[in-house]
Amino acid sequence: MSNGRLIIRVDSANKHKAPLGVFDMVKSGQYDLGHSSSYYWKGKVPNTLYFSSMPFGMTTMEQYSWFYHGGGLELMQQVYAPHNLLSFPGGNSDIQMGGWFKKRD
Repeated sequence: MSNGRLIIRVDSANKHKAPLGVFDMVKSGQYDLGHSSSYYWKGKVPNTLYFSSMPFGMTTMEQYSWFYHGGGLELMQQVYAPHNLLSFPGGNSDIQMGGWFKKRD
């Protein structure tokens, strides 16, 4: 689609040994781009959590409506801008059911 202007190489997690380190690797310039879910960055930038699926969150249709018709995309750019990163939606796993709990009951 880019007529050769873009060459994208897919590396496995074995190459860099940090499957959840995509944010830092792109931010530092080690990689030009990465693809992952923004809820992995909640410890670094808590506001990134809202741009991905999460328990009791928005459905896919609701989330894409928010991104493209409710200001969500602009908000996402503001959250990532201080890190010199550009983020945009790249897939959706829909709402995640349930939650994360320490106890079974």
